[in-house]
Amino acid sequence: MNKMLMVNVKEKFAQARELCPGMSEEIYALTDHFADVANDCLYPSGILVALACIMHDLRTKRCSFAPQIEFSEYLVTHSAQVQAQMPFVLQVIDAIAEPDFAEAVRAECGEVFHWNVPKRVAISGKISEYENINAAVNWWAEAIQHPKMGNGDDDLAMLLTMFGGRASRRQLTETDLRTFRKKLTDGISKQMEVMGRVTLSVDYGPDRILGEAGAAIGLGQFDFPCKTTMRITEAEVEVSAGCAAPWQTIWSANAS
Repeated sequence: MNKMLMVNVKEKFAQARELCPGMSEEIYALTDHFADVANDCLYPSGILVALACIMHDLRTKRCSFAPQIEFSEYLVTHSAQVQAQMPFVLQVIDAIAEPDFAEAVRAECGEVFHWNVPKRVAISGKISEYENINAAVNWWAEAIQHPKMGNGDDDLAMLLTMFGGRASRRQLTETDLRTFRKKLTDGISKQMEVMGRVTLSVDYGPDRILGEAGAAIGLGQFDFPCKTTMRITEAEVEVSAGCAAPWQTIWSANAS
């Protein structure tokens, strides 16, 4: 098989949630749409052309691929956020394509769109024996690899993503993530001992605990997902990721 040709494109993009977990909902809405409109066999240049067409369609709010294809309601209402998150589709392609193909797509998107998105680093090895803290720390370690700028203001969301993200434009190493996780684990654990619960939050910058963990590896204000809050107790860990986003339980003692 030609390694510079991706086959079963529609199926692979449609399975992005399973093949590349932990991405933002904007990215999954984008990959769902890509699965609907793209050809089933594509060269790297075909991926780039499809992405360029989708980018144009999101701006004009009109699907140019076929008149019968419509944007999902999520794409319509979160158009600017999806556009701001589009560079991170490269991390999905890393997961669903052959390495040579993914590198070729990265090269072409870097040249045309000036996208410079790090590869995701797998998070392995427990630091804390407490499952709730471990779940919380793992969530943030994933989040800093592709920070989401869902602040509720479409124009400002795009501006923040374009202007910020100093550390998100370099690849975080295993050492970076271990350092971040250790520092964050220490901060959460100390507050849990005193208060019995911890709230972590990012407005347009991180709170003290997150900020100190980020500073240990050189993260700045725009390297965290804005308008995000996490509640950690002995019973559960909940996250609201984005402006007015619903609360999601990422760990529960009842499910352990």
